[in-house]
Amino acid sequence: MGPAKIPTMSGFTLSQGPSPGHGTSTNNSGLAARTIRSSTVALMAATAHAKPDLCPPFRAVSRLVPIRLTFNFFMRLWQTIFVLIALWAALYLPGLGGPELKGEEGRRVLPAIEMLKSGEWILPEMEGQPYVRKPPLINWAVAASISAMGRVSEFSVRLPSALSVLGLALAGAVLLRGFIAGRGASASDQARAALVFGIMLLVHAGMFSKGRLAEIEALYVAVTGVACALWLHLWREQASPWLTFTLPWFWLGLGLHAKGPPHLLFFYGIVIAVLWKGRALRELWHPAHAAGIALMLGVFMPWAGFPNSACGSRRHSVCSGWHWPAPSCCADS
Repeated sequence: MGPAKIPTMSGFTLSQGPSPGHGTSTNNSGLAARTIRSSTVALMAATAHAKPDLCPPFRAVSRLVPIRLTFNFFMRLWQTIFVLIALWAALYLPGLGGPELKGEEGRRVLPAIEMLKSGEWILPEMEGQPYVRKPPLINWAVAASISAMGRVSEFSVRLPSALSVLGLALAGAVLLRGFIAGRGASASDQARAALVFGIMLLVHAGMFSKGRLAEIEALYVAVTGVACALWLHLWREQASPWLTFTLPWFWLGLGLHAKGPPHLLFFYGIVIAVLWKGRALRELWHPAHAAGIALMLGVFMPWAGFPNSACGSRRHSVCSGWHWPAPSCCADS
């Protein structure tokens, strides 16, 4: 039996994929993990040197860049950003609204439509029942995109994923250009390093695939990558621990809203490796780190605890659909 087509009020259809537990969610989680892992490798490569030239992976790529890229036009940071935005627009926007929605996209779009219809933005619903198997960040993003564009379409519901890829490419290029170019590199070298790094992210196969779908992975990888890049930047610049160990944790809190805690393993893998290499693991015991964890939980826990207040007369529907973390009222269900 093929996937079911779900009609919506806007005239387009949603192809409902297999239910959770039949392989699709597992495949998506695996792809997200591989995408984050490959981004982690790139980030670690950017920290593995102390020379004023590019670290090996980026030095190899830079040798392929035409000589004309050494001219000043491409060596200013704002111009590099312009090139990355233009490349993103050329790769991600054409045909974004072409194919009909399929697979897991229906489960991300329908709760967003229900949010706009009912005005209930805290507890997502689908077909009149609470849908809390995944945190709601993607639903909020899709609903905001639909509201901003004034209509429901394949383009409007997929735009948040595409914008997430752009945000990650720009944040990584700007924040990590010093790591990539090396200590003592000129501003023009840093701008070229930013360009190379941004292009690598934009053409990454996993990012390109998920960045054109209304699914969780692009948004999840983006907020995780921004947290990693921001921490590396602040640590390299020797910023105050109260900035280094708090600001990135806000983005980690958004990651909890996207897909739960798996991204913390990748983030702390980078942090511990960098601190260990710099013989600074003791920085993890700074009070600012505890403040950052509190900030992360403060971003996530108000929503995570909300289903407890939704139990009451809707106890069965809330508890039967809940995945993680389970409301305390479901303990004896």
